[in-house]
Amino acid sequence: MKSFRHMKITGIKNAGFDVMGAFSELDGPRKMALFDRLNDSRKTFYKTVTLFWPQAQPKDCRELERFIVQRLAANDL
Repeated sequence: MKSFRHMKITGIKNAGFDVMGAFSELDGPRKMALFDRLNDSRKTFYKTVTLFWPQAQPKDCRELERFIVQRLAANDL
């Protein structure tokens, strides 16, 4: 098994759950459901993410939250 230091130096990422890939495969209504939950509260959003993908970790929820917020800001002119 490779050490964390080795993984960090060589750029090897954990081959765990890909929340961005899973999000991109969602249909429109489910993406809107996530957006609506994000507008409700962060806790509700995180619960919805883990309902869609039980293997999602809190870091996955944060990553997806940042992505959605950035996309909304980029489209809000």
